[in-house]
Amino acid sequence: MPLRSKIPLFLTPAVVFLSLALVNWLQIREARTKDFHWTPGANPLTIEEAAGDVEVFAAGARVETLLDRREMAVRRDGEWIPLARGDISLRINNLHRVNGPRLFALGIFLALGAVHLLLFFLPVRIGRGGV
Repeated sequence: MPLRSKIPLFLTPAVVFLSLALVNWLQIREARTKDFHWTPGANPLTIEEAAGDVEVFAAGARVETLLDRREMAVRRDGEWIPLARGDISLRINNLHRVNGPRLFALGIFLALGAVHLLLFFLPVRIGRGGV
């Protein structure tokens, strides 16, 4: 197959797929340095709201258990005040939920780009006698 006919057939899609892979990789890299995947600081989650995403332990016991038994306290003005469930709030990093689909797309684009580059550089003979 002449080089001129291989360029639009294999090289152009390879460049497109590898460009998309580069864009995904840059987005993944940038997301690691930003704070926007965290639960907002002004609106943190309660222990109940975050139950499916995180379990918090203190001294080997779940914090919920310690709070229910009133075994957790803070010291204010020299006095120990027991904590309640509403006194604990959490911020969760949701980066894994954002980057999961991006990593999948990165893999797909890299694979498609590599296949098209391979097909571009492989010699292909078409004519009498088959491929």
